[in-house]
Amino acid sequence: MQGPSPDIACDGYHKYKEDIQLMVDTGLDAYRFSISWSRLIPNGRGPVNVKGLRYYNNLINELIRDG
Repeated sequence: MQGPSPDIACDGYHKYKEDIQLMVDTGLDAYRFSISWSRLIPNGRGPVNVKGLRYYNNLINELIRDG
């Protein structure tokens, strides 16, 4: 299949900065998100997924930065 497809309908993981900017541009003053524990601790126990932790850290920092 060439061109757009419905395989990825929402890609907030990669586009969180764009999403936050859209929230700012539309005047939203609140945002609620949930933490996917399986992203942070993929096996339920054991080491933390550094990429997952970095994602949430970056998301929160971006939200704070844009107020």
